[in-house]
Amino acid sequence: EGMRGLRDPTLHSYSTKKAEELLVSAVNSTRDVVFDGTMMWAPFVFQVINMVRGSWNRTYKNGRGWVPDEGIEEYFVEDCERETPRVPYTVELVGAFADPARTVPRAIVRELRTGRNVPTRQQLKSYKLFAQHFAEYVSRLDVVVLYNTDVMVDIEAGEVPPVAARKDRDSDSLQVVDAAAYERFEKLRDLNEDAPGADQLF
Repeated sequence: EGMRGLRDPTLHSYSTKKAEELLVSAVNSTRDVVFDGTMMWAPFVFQVINMVRGSWNRTYKNGRGWVPDEGIEEYFVEDCERETPRVPYTVELVGAFADPARTVPRAIVRELRTGRNVPTRQQLKSYKLFAQHFAEYVSRLDVVVLYNTDVMVDIEAGEVPPVAARKDRDSDSLQVVDAAAYERFEKLRDLNEDAPGADQLF
């Protein structure tokens, strides 16, 4: 029963709504925020960034969300101007990528062990869209670090995956640290989300 509950779309929609409400509350309070997500849906990501950017002199509230019948995506809307401006946020992205031929089987094993399921097509689509919109994200952010998690490391020992590309706070452009790894990341833009097997991913 518990495993079936994890797949309940109503539960997922409710938890997503609550997470967005908490995000707005945290930003309005100018708290430090760690937002964990796939970054696959650019309209949502852009609105998150715009809200965080604008929160120094105004507050926000939750919008109507996605209204397909009206062609509207309104996740966050301006509420009130602040009486006292706040210190602007520094907006950072810590991203990671890996070979789908490895990550998809790993997700299947996780489903068998825990009941937590991400459909393979959705998983591949998230990799694809993140790679496609990555350059746009970089242009809107202060700091970016993209890790190559194809390389196995011992996290418990304090090791971190190698960096494929980064953008520092004093720079306007992305610096490619590992050209071969970054090329593999960019290749994900052409990922076949309907691939029936590893040999047809591209």
